[in-house]
Amino acid sequence: MPAPKTLEDVKANPKMMAAFLAYSKRRDTLNEVLFYFDKGNAAGIYPKYFVPTSSQAANLSAKVVAPAKELADKNDFANPKWPAILDAAKREIVEAVGTDIGLGFIASPEYKEFLIKEKMGDPTKAAKVLGIKDVKKLTAAMVATAGGDKKLGEKLFADLAKSEKLAAKAADMIKALEKAGLV
Repeated sequence: MPAPKTLEDVKANPKMMAAFLAYSKRRDTLNEVLFYFDKGNAAGIYPKYFVPTSSQAANLSAKVVAPAKELADKNDFANPKWPAILDAAKREIVEAVGTDIGLGFIASPEYKEFLIKEKMGDPTKAAKVLGIKDVKKLTAAMVATAGGDKKLGEKLFADLAKSEKLAAKAADMIKALEKAGLV
């Protein structure tokens, strides 16, 4: 799977979008991302994202806020200038937040967790394949293995085999899950 380059690339995959929203929340840019994807009209968008005292206020420059405020103060939400104002504001968001995708987001723990989940199969299905009852422990072992930490994965699988009283070795369980496409 190629790494995302734009906000639209991120939006194309709902699971990646969820990871990006978690990343944005941690980085205090969630309001900007929500504004960027909001398809509402000016009357709904202005009070939510443009008014500085709003709990969802986006970090926008005075260059776009001032003309929006001027129209909003007149309650002129039907003015044909609104689409240009909203487009300019969204371009600001792309320049501020969108450029972080190729640098910060793909190096973030949220993106790495997304990749692990994309690579990893369903733990309940894996439990059936291996004959394991403790799905929680199996999930932890699968996450470690899918995330590339082979040593930890083997240790967790060995512990799981011991606690479940299985004759299979950790390496054999990992191979079975790889063959089934689950890690």
